[in-house]
Amino acid sequence: MSPLRQCSYCLFSVIQQAPSKQSRGGPLPLLGWSSWNAHECNIDAPKILAAANTTVDLGLRISDTIDDCWSVKTHQDPDTHRLILDPDNFPMALMVLPRRFIGWASLGYEKIDAVTFAEGGLTHDACGVPPALEDPYTSCLPDPVYSPSPFPNGTCPNLSHPAPKDYNWSTSPTATHYRTMLHALSGEWSHIAEIVNMNSFHMKEVGFWERPDPDMLEVGNGNLTLAENRAHFALRAIMKGPLLLGTDLSKLSQSHLSIISTPFLLSFHQDPEIGRPANPYKWGYHAEWTFDPAHPAEYSSGPSSTLSGTMVLVPNLESETRMRTVVWGEVPELRSRGGKGEREWDEEDQGDGGRMGFWVTDIWTGGGGVGVSEGWNEC
Repeated sequence: MSPLRQCSYCLFSVIQQAPSKQSRGGPLPLLGWSSWNAHECNIDAPKILAAANTTVDLGLRISDTIDDCWSVKTHQDPDTHRLILDPDNFPMALMVLPRRFIGWASLGYEKIDAVTFAEGGLTHDACGVPPALEDPYTSCLPDPVYSPSPFPNGTCPNLSHPAPKDYNWSTSPTATHYRTMLHALSGEWSHIAEIVNMNSFHMKEVGFWERPDPDMLEVGNGNLTLAENRAHFALRAIMKGPLLLGTDLSKLSQSHLSIISTPFLLSFHQDPEIGRPANPYKWGYHAEWTFDPAHPAEYSSGPSSTLSGTMVLVPNLESETRMRTVVWGEVPELRSRGGKGEREWDEEDQGDGGRMGFWVTDIWTGGGGVGVSEGWNEC
């Protein structure tokens, strides 16, 4: 038993070892910025270009994403039913703007929109509407701006499943889904924990060609404490899903910039040889495999070729300071004595009688570099 104890809000450590070699490669998860949390629908070309320039000024090597509201809202092309780029807010050619756009598909025209996006190398994101939140009726609103128009009812002619005349859309599954998405973008810690909990049960399915989508980053948003911002970014980075920053870059503090620029986390996230994330190996607060939106799994680990070691993440997800203990024998990548990464240090190396130890580095500071074996404590 070689425990490592820490009393701070969150403990993040890298334990150096030789990782399992994997030659299979593939697309790396996206690093980027999304316009939605910062501007919602109040966007135009100057704001997007300003954000792109800010990412360069801040030294962020990320792509920019125009998330929704870039198309004409009142109608589609009457012949092709395709979305139309808003000529007032985006008068310039698409080639000078970010090449990643996200938009909700038009109800009833999802396939046409998906084809349109694919042809332009763009991204279609319907945000994974669950069946329970799908309406039995086709949504369509009158279009007074374009009356009289070639469409009998706004932009949805020949409805196959029209809603009854007295149907209450404010209590419909569509409205419920809309309110759910607003909550998802609230920047509240409770929802961040909920997303972590859901994703923790699917981490073994993640690889170069299968990525999770735990929504946009909330670093710099809401009322998150600095510790919660750090925990949020670290948990998202080890999942190896897209890291889409969703805040006003012009207001990003130095503390928040330091968080999203943490070299160890970005190196783990952008590993070109190992596609798998850090998987939960112990729940901590609960028994293993307990589904609880408020208390996700607390202990995760994964190998890294870029760090030449193993990432071990142990966040304290409770609302007050708690003790956390990492036992080397419980970490899957380290548990087998004599296996890869385990090292016997003699007395000259360590001076403790040759007991097993690991080289530990604090990923936030880069400090530590300590050969840790049995009995090392820190608070």
